[in-house]
Amino acid sequence: MEHMDAPGVEDAFDAALDPEEQGEVPAEENPLRFVNQSEVVVPQDKKVCIGDHHMAQRRLMQDLRALRKTVDSDHGADLGISAHPVEDNLFRWKAVVAGPVDTDWEGGLFKLDLSFNDEYPVVPPHVKFVTKNIFHPNVYVDGNICLDTLKSCWSPSLDVEALLLSIRSLLSDPNPRSAANGAAAMLHVKDPAAYAARVRKLVEDSLEQSFSDMDEEEEEEDGKAA
Repeated sequence: MEHMDAPGVEDAFDAALDPEEQGEVPAEENPLRFVNQSEVVVPQDKKVCIGDHHMAQRRLMQDLRALRKTVDSDHGADLGISAHPVEDNLFRWKAVVAGPVDTDWEGGLFKLDLSFNDEYPVVPPHVKFVTKNIFHPNVYVDGNICLDTLKSCWSPSLDVEALLLSIRSLLSDPNPRSAANGAAAMLHVKDPAAYAARVRKLVEDSLEQSFSDMDEEEEEEDGKAA
Protein backbone atom coordinates (compact mmCIF):
# COMPACT_ATOMS: atom_id res chain seq x y z
CA MET A 1 0.00 0.00 0.00
CA GLU A 2 1.37 3.38 -0.91
CA HIS A 3 2.57 5.46 2.00
CA MET A 4 0.71 8.77 2.28
CA ASP A 5 3.47 11.08 3.41
CA ALA A 6 3.28 14.71 4.37
CA PRO A 7 6.79 16.17 3.81
CA GLY A 8 7.57 19.33 5.68
CA VAL A 9 5.43 18.61 8.71
CA GLU A 10 8.29 17.25 10.81
CA ASP A 11 10.53 20.22 10.14
CA ALA A 12 7.78 22.66 11.05
CA PHE A 13 6.97 20.94 14.32
CA ASP A 14 10.60 20.25 15.19
CA ALA A 15 11.13 24.01 15.10
CA ALA A 16 8.00 24.63 17.13
CA LEU A 17 9.04 22.07 19.72
CA ASP A 18 12.74 23.02 19.92
CA PRO A 19 13.73 22.42 23.57
CA GLU A 20 16.00 25.50 23.52
CA GLU A 21 13.01 27.67 22.67
CA GLN A 22 10.23 25.85 24.44
CA GLY A 23 12.15 24.65 27.52
CA GLU A 24 12.73 20.93 28.10
CA VAL A 25 10.59 19.41 30.84
CA PRO A 26 12.87 17.64 33.37
CA ALA A 27 12.10 13.93 33.60
CA GLU A 28 11.35 14.14 37.30
CA GLU A 29 8.80 16.89 36.65
CA ASN A 30 7.05 15.10 33.80
CA PRO A 31 3.79 13.64 35.18
CA LEU A 32 3.68 11.04 32.38
CA ARG A 33 6.86 8.98 32.32
CA PHE A 34 6.53 5.95 30.05
CA VAL A 35 8.37 3.00 31.52
CA ASN A 36 7.16 0.33 29.11
CA GLN A 37 4.37 -0.33 26.62
CA SER A 38 1.73 -1.02 29.25
CA GLU A 39 2.60 1.11 32.25
CA VAL A 40 2.55 4.80 33.01
CA VAL A 41 4.15 5.96 36.26
CA VAL A 42 2.70 9.02 37.94
CA PRO A 43 4.73 10.46 40.83
CA GLN A 44 2.67 10.40 44.01
CA ASP A 45 3.38 14.04 44.71
CA LYS A 46 2.35 15.11 41.21
CA LYS A 47 -0.99 15.28 39.47
CA VAL A 48 -1.39 14.09 35.90
CA CYS A 49 -1.37 17.13 33.68
CA ILE A 50 -4.34 16.74 31.40
CA GLY A 51 -4.75 19.29 28.67
CA ASP A 52 -1.09 20.12 28.04
CA HIS A 53 -0.94 21.26 24.41
CA HIS A 54 2.85 21.08 24.28
CA MET A 55 3.00 17.51 25.62
CA ALA A 56 0.27 16.39 23.21
CA GLN A 57 2.22 17.88 20.28
CA ARG A 58 5.36 16.05 21.31
CA ARG A 59 3.55 12.75 21.61
CA LEU A 60 1.81 13.14 18.24
CA MET A 61 5.15 13.93 16.62
CA GLN A 62 6.54 10.73 18.12
CA ASP A 63 3.56 8.79 16.78
CA LEU A 64 4.06 10.25 13.31
CA ARG A 65 7.74 9.36 13.22
CA ALA A 66 7.11 5.85 14.52
CA LEU A 67 4.39 5.23 11.93
CA ARG A 68 6.59 6.49 9.09
CA LYS A 69 9.46 4.30 10.24
CA THR A 70 7.23 1.23 10.29
CA VAL A 71 5.57 1.95 6.94
CA ASP A 72 8.96 2.57 5.32
CA SER A 73 10.36 -0.71 6.64
CA ASP A 74 10.61 -3.94 4.64
CA HIS A 75 7.28 -5.21 5.95
CA GLY A 76 5.55 -1.83 5.91
CA ALA A 77 3.52 -2.58 2.79
CA ASP A 78 1.91 -5.52 4.58
CA LEU A 79 0.53 -3.38 7.40
CA GLY A 80 -2.38 -2.09 5.35
CA ILE A 81 -2.44 1.28 7.09
CA SER A 82 -1.30 4.79 6.24
CA ALA A 83 -1.87 8.18 7.83
CA HIS A 84 -0.64 11.76 7.91
CA PRO A 85 -1.61 15.06 9.54
CA VAL A 86 -3.82 17.46 7.62
CA GLU A 87 -1.49 20.18 6.35
CA ASP A 88 0.53 21.35 9.39
CA ASN A 89 -2.08 20.43 11.99
CA LEU A 90 -0.82 17.57 14.16
CA PHE A 91 -4.19 17.40 15.90
CA ARG A 92 -6.08 16.35 12.76
CA TRP A 93 -5.05 13.31 10.70
CA LYS A 94 -6.38 11.52 7.66
CA ALA A 95 -5.83 7.80 7.35
CA VAL A 96 -6.57 4.84 5.11
CA VAL A 97 -6.87 1.22 6.17
CA ALA A 98 -6.87 -1.60 3.64
CA GLY A 99 -9.23 -4.52 4.06
CA PRO A 100 -7.48 -7.47 5.75
CA VAL A 101 -6.05 -10.07 3.37
CA ASP A 102 -7.92 -13.37 2.95
CA THR A 103 -11.20 -11.86 4.14
CA ASP A 104 -14.25 -10.47 2.35
CA TRP A 105 -12.81 -7.00 3.06
CA GLU A 106 -9.64 -7.67 1.04
CA GLY A 107 -9.02 -5.14 -1.72
CA GLY A 108 -11.00 -2.34 -0.12
CA LEU A 109 -9.56 1.02 0.93
CA PHE A 110 -11.36 2.82 3.72
CA LYS A 111 -10.73 6.43 4.71
CA LEU A 112 -10.72 7.66 8.30
CA ASP A 113 -10.59 10.99 10.08
CA LEU A 114 -8.75 11.28 13.41
CA SER A 115 -9.14 14.27 15.73
CA PHE A 116 -6.92 14.73 18.79
CA ASN A 117 -7.10 17.25 21.62
CA ASP A 118 -4.73 18.51 24.29
CA GLU A 119 -5.53 15.54 26.53
CA TYR A 120 -3.91 13.03 24.17
CA PRO A 121 -2.54 10.44 24.92
CA VAL A 122 -4.41 10.26 28.23
CA VAL A 123 -7.65 10.52 26.25
CA PRO A 124 -8.05 8.69 22.90
CA PRO A 125 -8.69 10.55 19.65
CA HIS A 126 -12.08 10.76 18.02
CA VAL A 127 -12.04 8.47 14.99
CA LYS A 128 -14.67 7.95 12.32
CA PHE A 129 -14.88 6.47 8.85
CA VAL A 130 -15.05 9.03 6.06
CA THR A 131 -15.76 6.37 3.45
CA LYS A 132 -19.53 6.37 3.00
CA ASN A 133 -21.97 3.59 3.81
CA ILE A 134 -19.69 1.37 5.88
CA PHE A 135 -21.85 -1.65 6.71
CA HIS A 136 -20.39 -3.23 9.83
CA PRO A 137 -21.82 -4.33 13.18
CA ASN A 138 -19.50 -1.99 15.11
CA VAL A 139 -19.69 1.09 12.89
CA TYR A 140 -22.54 3.56 13.25
CA VAL A 141 -24.27 4.77 10.11
CA ASP A 142 -22.53 8.14 10.49
CA GLY A 143 -19.10 6.47 10.43
CA ASN A 144 -18.35 6.61 14.16
CA ILE A 145 -16.74 3.47 15.56
CA CYS A 146 -17.75 1.33 18.52
CA LEU A 147 -14.44 -0.13 19.69
CA ASP A 148 -13.20 -0.85 23.20
CA THR A 149 -9.76 0.47 22.25
CA LEU A 150 -11.35 3.89 21.78
CA LYS A 151 -13.17 3.68 25.10
CA SER A 152 -12.59 1.56 28.20
CA CYS A 153 -9.55 -0.27 26.86
CA TRP A 154 -7.65 2.82 25.78
CA SER A 155 -4.17 3.23 27.26
CA PRO A 156 -1.69 6.12 26.91
CA SER A 157 0.86 3.52 25.78
CA LEU A 158 -1.12 2.98 22.57
CA ASP A 159 -0.20 5.09 19.55
CA VAL A 160 -1.74 5.92 16.17
CA GLU A 161 -0.20 2.87 14.52
CA ALA A 162 -1.65 0.48 17.11
CA LEU A 163 -5.04 2.17 16.89
CA LEU A 164 -5.23 1.90 13.10
CA LEU A 165 -4.20 -1.75 13.23
CA SER A 166 -7.00 -2.38 15.75
CA ILE A 167 -9.54 -0.74 13.46
CA ARG A 168 -8.28 -2.73 10.48
CA SER A 169 -8.62 -5.95 12.49
CA LEU A 170 -12.13 -4.96 13.57
CA LEU A 171 -13.30 -4.94 9.94
CA SER A 172 -13.02 -8.71 9.61
CA ASP A 173 -13.53 -9.53 13.29
CA PRO A 174 -16.71 -7.74 14.40
CA ASN A 175 -18.45 -8.05 17.74
CA PRO A 176 -22.19 -8.36 17.03
CA ARG A 177 -22.93 -8.46 20.78
CA SER A 178 -21.86 -4.83 21.04
CA ALA A 179 -23.61 -3.59 17.93
CA ALA A 180 -23.57 -0.04 16.66
CA ASN A 181 -25.45 -1.05 13.53
CA GLY A 182 -28.24 -3.46 14.40
CA ALA A 183 -29.03 -4.39 10.80
CA ALA A 184 -25.41 -5.29 10.06
CA ALA A 185 -25.10 -7.29 13.27
CA MET A 186 -28.29 -9.23 12.59
CA LEU A 187 -27.30 -10.03 9.00
CA HIS A 188 -23.81 -11.08 10.10
CA VAL A 189 -25.27 -13.57 12.57
CA LYS A 190 -28.34 -14.85 10.71
CA ASP A 191 -27.15 -14.80 7.10
CA PRO A 192 -23.34 -14.73 6.86
CA ALA A 193 -23.41 -15.28 3.09
CA ALA A 194 -25.61 -12.23 2.53
CA TYR A 195 -23.42 -10.20 4.88
CA ALA A 196 -20.31 -11.26 2.96
CA ALA A 197 -21.92 -10.22 -0.31
CA ARG A 198 -22.77 -6.82 1.17
CA VAL A 199 -19.15 -6.40 2.28
CA ARG A 200 -17.78 -7.32 -1.14
CA LYS A 201 -20.03 -4.70 -2.72
CA LEU A 202 -18.70 -2.17 -0.22
CA VAL A 203 -15.15 -3.12 -1.19
CA GLU A 204 -15.93 -2.43 -4.85
CA ASP A 205 -17.54 0.90 -4.00
CA SER A 206 -14.57 1.95 -1.86
CA LEU A 207 -12.29 1.84 -4.89
CA GLU A 208 -14.46 4.38 -6.68
CA GLN A 209 -14.21 7.04 -3.96
CA SER A 210 -11.98 10.03 -4.47
CA PHE A 211 -8.59 10.28 -2.79
CA SER A 212 -7.85 13.64 -4.46
CA ASP A 213 -8.10 15.54 -1.17
CA MET A 214 -5.21 13.53 0.21
CA ASP A 215 -3.22 13.82 -3.02
CA GLU A 216 -3.69 17.60 -3.05
CA GLU A 217 -2.44 17.91 0.52
CA GLU A 218 0.67 15.87 -0.29
CA GLU A 219 1.34 18.01 -3.37
CA GLU A 220 1.02 21.17 -1.26
CA GLU A 221 3.50 19.80 1.27
CA ASP A 222 5.89 18.81 -1.55
CA GLY A 223 5.71 22.37 -2.81
CA LYS A 224 6.52 23.78 0.62
CA ALA A 225 9.50 21.47 0.98
CA ALA A 226 10.88 22.30 -2.50
